[in-house]
Amino acid sequence: MRVKRAFVLAGTSGALILTGVAAPSVASASETDQSYSYGYDYCDEAEDAKAKAEHEAAKAEHEAEDAKAKAEDAKHEAEDAKHEAEDAKHEAEDAKHEAEDAKHEAEDAKHEAEDAKHEAEDAKHEAEDAKAKHEDAKAKHEHEDAKAKHEHEDAKAKHEHEDAKAKHEHEDAKAKHEHEDAKAKAEDAKAKAEDAKAKAEDAKAKAEDAKAKAEDAKAKAEDAKAKAEDAKAKAEDAKAKAEDAKAKAEDAKAKAEDAKAKAEDCDKNNGDHDHDHDGKDNGDHDHDGKDKGDK
Repeated sequence: MRVKRAFVLAGTSGALILTGVAAPSVASASETDQSYSYGYDYCDEAEDAKAKAEHEAAKAEHEAEDAKAKAEDAKHEAEDAKHEAEDAKHEAEDAKHEAEDAKHEAEDAKHEAEDAKHEAEDAKHEAEDAKAKHEDAKAKHEHEDAKAKHEHEDAKAKHEHEDAKAKHEHEDAKAKHEHEDAKAKAEDAKAKAEDAKAKAEDAKAKAEDAKAKAEDAKAKAEDAKAKAEDAKAKAEDAKAKAEDAKAKAEDAKAKAEDAKAKAEDCDKNNGDHDHDHDGKDNGDHDHDGKDKGDK
């Protein structure tokens, strides 16, 4: 038959005395239908609190490790985003330099086209001058020939006239050749000017395209920078959460240790009634080897 015990705290001269009364055959207030006394219930609660605290500590530690892993991932993402932003920035700078180079090339091509245009105009003026000179010489020669023809009818005059005519024909041929050469030069200069103009327009189009690319690269760089800043903020938030989870884990661990200490202290302070929680009283209330309840 199980021996049921009740514990009464009685004050004697300010001291607390833990007294056990055994009454297996007498029906009294000390006998109940409960399996354990108050001391047993208190120890069971302490054991439950210990188990719960250890579970909470393990859970908090797991959450802290998970938060730490997330913080590391967020940190790596932030670093990757930072590298992408730097690459985009470099690409934008390269595109900007290319646009500036294209702009300079377009300006140079424009200047070359203007120079070619001026050369074509000069050649045109030279051709016009040569043509006018040729026409003036031809008119002058025709007048002189007509005058010589009318004034000189003798053989000498005729011979001089023929010499003058031959000379005039030679000069006319020379002037005509110069005029044709000047005209050809003018046409060639005009063609060069048109080609230079086309090159200038092409260079201008390239410069505008390079400028558009540079602006697009700049926009991408700004977007990448914004993403990097957002990733950095997320990493810092994840880090803060990890630190908070770590603090909670440490707090839960401390509570578990405290609950463990209380559970261990419970067995000592309550006489170690049931060391192995098998429902039986080991019979040594005060750890002196004697059961004071047996008088």
